[in-house]
Amino acid sequence: MIDGEIESVEQEDDGSLKRIFLRDGRKLSASLFVDASGFRSELLGKTLEKAFESFHQSLFCDRAVVGGWDRRGNDHFRSSCRWLEALFRGC
Repeated sequence: MIDGEIESVEQEDDGSLKRIFLRDGRKLSASLFVDASGFRSELLGKTLEKAFESFHQSLFCDRAVVGGWDRRGNDHFRSSCRWLEALFRGC
């Protein structure tokens, strides 16, 4: 995962994403980009001009919950994830 603010996006001739330029000067090239910009929809909405597609009929929750907490010195979440991963893998 890379955190940064998008300055501009370069697209291929077919419209697919080629390169992302961040405000701090970094240039990102990849075969797959995931738009995790939330409601801003930087890549899907602004660059690719894809309309929002609702999946409310198949979701248990159709709301976004925004919040935060102090994660410093708290390994509980990570240890829970490790335990769940081990359980999922049959360990």
